[in-house]
Amino acid sequence: RQRNLHEEVDWSYRLATPDERIAHRRLSVLPRPFTLDAAEAVCSIPPLRPGSALDLVGGLAHRSLLASARASRPGGGPTWFGQLDTIRAHARGALRESGEEEAVIRARTRWVVDRVAAAPRYGRPGQVAWFDWLDDNRATIDASLEEALDPGAPYRPSEELPFTVGRLVRYWIDRMHVVTGRRLVRLAAEVTWSDPLAAAASAVALGAIQAVDQDMAAARPRLLAALPA
Repeated sequence: RQRNLHEEVDWSYRLATPDERIAHRRLSVLPRPFTLDAAEAVCSIPPLRPGSALDLVGGLAHRSLLASARASRPGGGPTWFGQLDTIRAHARGALRESGEEEAVIRARTRWVVDRVAAAPRYGRPGQVAWFDWLDDNRATIDASLEEALDPGAPYRPSEELPFTVGRLVRYWIDRMHVVTGRRLVRLAAEVTWSDPLAAAASAVALGAIQAVDQDMAAARPRLLAALPA
């Protein structure tokens, strides 16, 4: 049965246009559900053109290589997309064979780091819309950070990740995603950062989560030690 499913996916894949085949492979680094915004991040690397994700995602959905659903949120939300498990396995295998797996993972991580860095500060106009955007893209953001913070990660954007994690702490607390936040700040804290400010940012993120957990005995010294940096 698995062999037949793989052959069906491969048949649809071979019928796709060259650009759709590239997009099919690259979208395998995005866990479902992902947004068109996330798809654009991995579909903007040459030879694909920036702004082509809408047509490519539409073409793949038409060929049943992508499933789609509407995000459930009061007032509406974006359309979500995702590859079914068999399709995702085929696409990831094709991505490895293409030799561009690391470049695509690099683009996905860079997208997360840049978008979080450009976010409005806490309490400023646009914060609610920003938190909604984070909710819509949670699967991609969580997977990107978890993979980038792994000791064997193929690509770690230097000392920027602790700041990315730190900027998300208030979101995790306000939107009740503390379990996710706890896991990611601990991963960041286990990395030895060469930049003292990056190390301090990692310590502050972990201290903030520990404070939310009412573990002030652990949080207070960690937060105080970060103050000089």
